[in-house]
Amino acid sequence: MFVIGMMTFVPSSRSVLFGVAERRNGWFRAAEAVEAGVARQQLARFAASGVVQRSAHGVYRLCDFPATAFEDVIEACLWAGPDAVASHGTALAVHGLGDAMPPAVHLTVPRRLRKHRSGVVVHRADVPPRDVTAREGVPVTTIERTLGDLGADGESTENVVSLIAQAELLGVLSRRRAAALRSQLGAGR
Repeated sequence: MFVIGMMTFVPSSRSVLFGVAERRNGWFRAAEAVEAGVARQQLARFAASGVVQRSAHGVYRLCDFPATAFEDVIEACLWAGPDAVASHGTALAVHGLGDAMPPAVHLTVPRRLRKHRSGVVVHRADVPPRDVTAREGVPVTTIERTLGDLGADGESTENVVSLIAQAELLGVLSRRRAAALRSQLGAGR
């Protein structure tokens, strides 16, 4: 609610949803909409009328937003829970590194996820806020964290060193951090 002059305005449920969904290119959780003041009944009416599309239990997409390259990743993160982040090979693709998107979406969650889903690989680890960023609406591990996770999870040293060089060449990883990552892998320059 806001006041202009002597008039009080209450934002519409649709504009409230837009505010909730904007940071993730139109995607949101039902719990986020309810917390922002949209009644569950209104959300159901929006779904029935085509304003929103339900993709999984409690996960919706506001149809006013255009499709994006990584919406399957955003949707998987929302499905997995509020602390889920894209990681490993999926994070490489979101950051524009490597050759291709892996066949499954890789997520890291800080707790035991009891759900299973075809096409989603769940890694369990604590990811501190400093290791998380957002790119194209996707909550994703930082480049440095992603490269470290790949090395720790058995990706070949040669491949990780090549990815470090690519990140350094693109200017998204400093020389100092690249050298530190190579050192962690036991690889020299």
